[in-house]
Formats: sequence, structure tokens, C-alpha cells
Amino acid sequence: MQDHPTAPGDELMQHFEDLADPRRQTGRFQYPLQELLLTALCAVAAGAEDWVDVSEWGEFKLEWLRRFLPFEQGIASHDTFSRVFALLDSVRF
Repeated sequence: MQDHPTAPGDELMQHFEDLADPRRQTGRFQYPLQELLLTALCAVAAGAEDWVDVSEWGEFKLEWLRRFLPFEQGIASHDTFSRVFALLDSVRF
């Protein structure tokens, strides 16, 4: 028995632990990869069809998303989602 129960969503995010953040080389990024992944996965499961939908869904559900991760900078723009997901290793994803 664990002292601290895992937060909902921890098991899902564990599947992406080995996914390298393509932005790490520059060290300049405002939104953590886990926040982008969580937002995109949830938004697509809820019916989002493009990055604009993902970003808008994230804004609408920000307080709910903060139950799982801090989202200190809020939700990324659709351009950020598009850029980061284009850089991800699609095979590992």
C-alpha cells in the first residue's frame, strides 16, 4: 500500500516519460511538455480536431487541468501546440 496515492492521470503520463522534449536543446520554453501532452490528449478525446480546438478546449478546462499539473503559464497557443508536436519523435509518441 502506498503512502501517497497516485494522482489521476499519473498512469497515463507515465507512458510519455521517455518521450524527449525536442525543445530541450534551446532550454527556452514556457510550457512543460507534460502540460502540452495532457491538454492535447484530453482535448482530442473530447472531440478537438485541430490545434485551435486544443488550445480553446484547454482555456475552457484550465481549472480542471490544474488538478493534475500546475499550468503556471496557462494554456499554450495553437501555434505552440503545432510547433512542439511537429518536432516530437512521432514513432516514440
